[in-house]
Amino acid sequence: MMVGIAQKDCSGNTITSNTASSNQFEGITADNQANGAQISGNTLTGNAIAGGVGSIGVDHSDGVVISHNQISSSMDGMPGIETKNNLGPSIGLSITGNTITGSAGVAIWLLCNNGCTYGSIISGNTLSSNAGTGNFCNGMIQEDDLGGNNIIDC
Repeated sequence: MMVGIAQKDCSGNTITSNTASSNQFEGITADNQANGAQISGNTLTGNAIAGGVGSIGVDHSDGVVISHNQISSSMDGMPGIETKNNLGPSIGLSITGNTITGSAGVAIWLLCNNGCTYGSIISGNTLSSNAGTGNFCNGMIQEDDLGGNNIIDC
């Protein structure tokens, strides 16, 4: 499959207790106003084989909660979780309690494209053996806009 589970132009969805593995692009996405999505308790392994943005991708969606997911072996230089923001900014995300290991990129990347990630909380995640070199948490997290009022707790 290209993307395991995708939500776009919809709000308030819950994606929980799924397994997404070996997808060409993302395992799970919340794109273009998938505001208030809850992505929790999922197992994601070996996604982003041909690119995409990582195992879990967020783009132009506010208030998304990404919690207690097990993410391993994101491929093709991709992170475990990425806010791509090609379509616009993502505001007020909560990324907590996830375990991210063995990604070919950083564990979490708050990327700026056509907007950045603002006012978000990244806390209580277990990050290990990821290949990227970010600017927070011993290289495990990359934040492109350091003025985004994000709270990053390693």
